[in-house]
Amino acid sequence: MKHNSNQINICLAGVPIQYFLRYTGTKSYFEDFICKEHTKEKALTVTDELWERHRNVVDKSLSNEYAEFYALIGISSRELLKYGKCLFHGVAFVWNKKAWIITAPSGTGKTTQYRLWKRIYGDEIELINGDKPIVECKSDGSIWVYPSPWNGKENYSGRASAQLAGIIYLEQAKYNCIERMDIQNLILPIYRQFLFYGDYESEIRAVGKMEEQILSNIPVWKLSNLGDEESVRMSHEIILKFEEDQ
Repeated sequence: MKHNSNQINICLAGVPIQYFLRYTGTKSYFEDFICKEHTKEKALTVTDELWERHRNVVDKSLSNEYAEFYALIGISSRELLKYGKCLFHGVAFVWNKKAWIITAPSGTGKTTQYRLWKRIYGDEIELINGDKPIVECKSDGSIWVYPSPWNGKENYSGRASAQLAGIIYLEQAKYNCIERMDIQNLILPIYRQFLFYGDYESEIRAVGKMEEQILSNIPVWKLSNLGDEESVRMSHEIILKFEEDQ
């Protein structure tokens, strides 16, 4: 296999990255992020060792191209972490001129919540990314959110980016309730949403530093919910009041 024929240059949240792909077809997933800017960094590739480790745990019905596309998530975060950025698991959108992330373990209803927000509040909402946005912690203490190619099985992709105002952590329940979460109850749930391999101490420390900045500056709301319109209207009302009081 000749990697040189499968070279591609993309830009993620302002960071130029070069890939050497195992499969030519994998390029199609990055079309909206291809750029002419070149990087002096070494090209990223899915090594044989990582490919075996990754391919053995993903759904066997998935194509090799799609499996490679997802194997590149952790590798890309490794590069992004050099710049205070990392891929994060959640649905990100702009509301009230700021970014918001709905996050939770897979299958908890993040996409359902986003669809309800969009259905009810329409033009107030602009999508950033439907599954794995990029989060950046800047030196001035602000946190920003950007789109990425990894937008989930629903293919919810956006082009917007904005400063992060808050995170909504979902929990399925038999009732609707939203409340601010204490930091001690946030550390593990939020840390688990950063998408990185964690093979190196430097990566673990970098993610820990990012999480500390986020939790020190960004409110996180726990939404116990039924997955209905009332849960969204309640969240909208309470968070809007919180924003107006700041």
